[in-house]
Amino acid sequence: MDILSGLVLDFEVLSKYCHNCVVAGRDMGVDWTEFHIWQKGHADECDKNFDGTSGAMEMHAALIMWRRSISDCQMRFVSMLSDGDSKTFQFLSDNKIYGSDIKI
Repeated sequence: MDILSGLVLDFEVLSKYCHNCVVAGRDMGVDWTEFHIWQKGHADECDKNFDGTSGAMEMHAALIMWRRSISDCQMRFVSMLSDGDSKTFQFLSDNKIYGSDIKI
């Protein structure tokens, strides 16, 4: 979100859960061949797109958005306002998204 205009510039939705996978796993049994065949066909529409910890989700989402900011938004993010959790800031700084010349 742009701090001056309040406009949403980009967003990323990450999830460790897919309701359809849970229901299918319960109904078919997660160890059954039918479930694995179903799951392969379901992969493109599966809501689960993250396997890390919940704490790592914010860092990973920020990395995705910052990496695509030039190609999708034709801009670079150079400052970050957050809730005081320095993990995401440090993670982005360590990854040198725009090279070593530009610091966040």
